[in-house]
Amino acid sequence: LKIPALNVEPLKAEAGADLAIAGKLPWKTPQWVWYALAAIAIIILALAAWMLWKKLHKVIPPPPPWTQALDAMASLRKRLAAEPAAAPFCLAELTDILRRYLEARFQLHARTQTSPEFLSSLDRGDGPLTDSHRAFLKEFLVAADMVKFALASADRKLLEDAILRGEKLVAETVPAAEPPSKKGGAK
Repeated sequence: LKIPALNVEPLKAEAGADLAIAGKLPWKTPQWVWYALAAIAIIILALAAWMLWKKLHKVIPPPPPWTQALDAMASLRKRLAAEPAAAPFCLAELTDILRRYLEARFQLHARTQTSPEFLSSLDRGDGPLTDSHRAFLKEFLVAADMVKFALASADRKLLEDAILRGEKLVAETVPAAEPPSKKGGAK
């Protein structure tokens, strides 16, 4: 193969005219500029990823105990309406709901004590519950124990009344600054 000759015309530089040649040369970006741009891009991507992670993993505080209790009782009422034969199980679940609520709301040891132990601890000293609340709890827990341990029959009407009175107890013991939830509230 025959390679054609390369014709180059040299630039004529005059004395003191060095800048005329500089304008004709291609400008090359310094390497540190590319590193700086890459570092800025990485920082922006890391910041965007952190903000997205923070948004996806936002900690939502749990609802207050009274809202949880009222919602659980509303769900229990629906379950009882759908399955009337589940009354003994619903009664046991209602005792658990009320015990969890009383423990969370008043720091009582409701879930770790037997019913007689819990009721006697309520009767000692100035408790957070009124006399009518204590009377309801005593009547309800004794009836629930009879169903759970003595295998007494669970009356559906009794359970519906207990759910209604449990909702009333929760609604009446909500702190004054926060009204009860309308979602599962007392009727």
